[in-house]
Amino acid sequence: MRRLTGFVVAVLLALGTLMVAGCGAASSPAPVSGVFTGKSSDANLFVAVAAATLKESGTHGVLAYACDGDKVSQWFRGAVSGNSVDRTATNGAKLTATVSAGSVKGTLTLADGRALDFEIPAATKPAGLYRFDGTVEGQPALGGWIVLGSGEQKGLALSGSTLLKTGSLNTTTQTTTISSSSVTVVGFINPLTF
Repeated sequence: MRRLTGFVVAVLLALGTLMVAGCGAASSPAPVSGVFTGKSSDANLFVAVAAATLKESGTHGVLAYACDGDKVSQWFRGAVSGNSVDRTATNGAKLTATVSAGSVKGTLTLADGRALDFEIPAATKPAGLYRFDGTVEGQPALGGWIVLGSGEQKGLALSGSTLLKTGSLNTTTQTTTISSSSVTVVGFINPLTF
């Protein structure tokens, strides 16, 4: 009888240990991928976030862009873990956000210190984030366009430290003008390939 009692106690202790181990912190949700576009709390400033699929390293890439079509052309890029984004640009601008299946919610702090909240929905083509990385009038330039589901868009290009005005982006041909040059943009940022 003592053997049986000892065996039962041992089994109960083992089960109790397994139950306690299984009661640890809930696992984090899988990283979400997709492209999201929308307006910030300043309706003139658009925000786009493209989150790639998870890599074997346990991280995934995020490319984000904020633009008002006039003075703000701010890029953020890097690897993140999970669905929390916390990126700081070299000029001090900062993006903190949480990515979920249907939206990205966060705060954008511009280099001038202005903090803007945003909650932007998932984008469906032709809405999305478009990017140009090439030369304009013989100089390197980086351009970005955010296209909303409504068709509204904002875009600017940066050549050195000079902002260049852009024309409206034709999302079908993926062409536009930067300064006076006609360019073809990289296209809808596909979160599966960047």
